[in-house]
Amino acid sequence: MHTCRSPRYLIGGCSPTGGWTRRTRLNGRVNTTPEDPVDPLGEPRWEDEVARLLRRPESLRCVYQPVVDLHTGDCAGYEALTRVADWPARSPQPWFTAAARTGLAGRLEAASLTNAFTGRAELDAEQFLAVNVAAPHLDEEVVVEVLRSQPDLAGVVIELDWPDGVPFDYEANAEVAALRVAGLRVACDVAEAGRAELDRLHQVRPDLVKLDAQLVKGAHQDPVRDRLVRLVVAMAQSMGAVVQAEGVESLRQMEALHKEGC
Repeated sequence: MHTCRSPRYLIGGCSPTGGWTRRTRLNGRVNTTPEDPVDPLGEPRWEDEVARLLRRPESLRCVYQPVVDLHTGDCAGYEALTRVADWPARSPQPWFTAAARTGLAGRLEAASLTNAFTGRAELDAEQFLAVNVAAPHLDEEVVVEVLRSQPDLAGVVIELDWPDGVPFDYEANAEVAALRVAGLRVACDVAEAGRAELDRLHQVRPDLVKLDAQLVKGAHQDPVRDRLVRLVVAMAQSMGAVVQAEGVESLRQMEALHKEGC
């Protein structure tokens, strides 16, 4: 895996298949527009739509967002972003929310991962593939089995999403520990550098710590944000984790992050 001290997520990156994406965050998933998604199907139909989607998993698609090493300019890897063919320009989050209400969240997560991993064949040997996984779904056998099925976990990074109010005891999950021994890497996102996020870093001890774009934005001009970035970078370095910065869009931002030790 090609690693670096401070890779960035490109905002307008090109996927291996030639598609272009623009990223904003929505509850750990990715939205391609600045607006909140509007439910075109009507709330009463979401559960039916999830069941229908699972019957035809070919409707799940992925775009692949490049991760670029700012030190070398090389593409270090890609992040897989799930899309639903019937609604390609919007976040898939409503499907995942409905799946959680109907007990189908693990199956939908597994189908999404299976689809994402098809893109690994297009990557160079030294590039990694990052996928988003809701942390509680790691208790689902169907999700863990998809991860186990990968012939080489050394090229896989899972970014853990932590839904509000959903319990998950990371330290008690022996499967994750075994997968990490087999080469799987774990990433955690830091958006606010609050106590909950810092406690999570201490609990998980991730291989990669991602500075969310909302934390990075304006940090080179805002002393408070700058201090928060330095705090997270210092904590990551003390754990031996790689630091990734999202949303680096200017040379001034890049230079500031270099000064902070990224």
